[in-house]
Parts: sequence; C-alpha cells; structure tokens
Amino acid sequence: MRHNEDGLNADLAKKLRYGHTGAMESPHTKASLLIQAHVDKVAFPIADYQTDLRSLFEQTGRTLQAMIDVSADLGFLGATLRAMRLSPTMAQALWSSLLSPSLSLSLPLSLSCRDT
Repeated sequence: MRHNEDGLNADLAKKLRYGHTGAMESPHTKASLLIQAHVDKVAFPIADYQTDLRSLFEQTGRTLQAMIDVSADLGFLGATLRAMRLSPTMAQALWSSLLSPSLSLSLPLSLSCRDT
C-alpha cells in the first residue's frame, strides 16, 4: 500500500461489480479490487496499479493451486470447484458466469463429499 491509496481504492470500489466494504487501506482489499478491476476491465486510477496487478498474478497461480490441492485432499468438493472456476476467471478476465459452458465441469449428482 502506498500513501493515500485508501482514497483511490474507495473510488475504484465504486466502479466495480462487487466493490468492497472493508478497510480500504488493507492489502487484502486492494488485491480484491485489483482482480475485480481486471475482470471487469475497469481502468486503474494510477499506473502503479498495473504493476501491482502483475505482481499479484505472479503469486495467484500458486496460491490457487495450493487451495485446490488442500481442499481436494480434505474432501471439500464445493471449495475445490470454486477455486478451480476462479483460475479461468482470472486468466481470461471473464466472470465465471460468462465463461463457456465447455469449461465447466460436469459431475454426477450422486457424488458424495463434505462441502464447505
């Protein structure tokens, strides 16, 4: 977080589909806003945000893969599938509701598992 970015984050949140109501000075809030702006194709208020997004994406792939591995290992099918749907959402800059049905997983209804 840079000095006075909380105001820029608040302005950016107003332009996004889901926005954010948390503390605007939080790095977690900024990460959420950067991802939403990327997917919604909203212009960043300053050029540094593009660099921050690139930095965020360098970590996101490994983090998502770890989330998928751990949730699958623990048997949390719902959490695993949500994390799996988030990967193409970020890579293709499309909300999962707009992704091609061919990218969706078809699962039998009789599958039993723990869900979060």
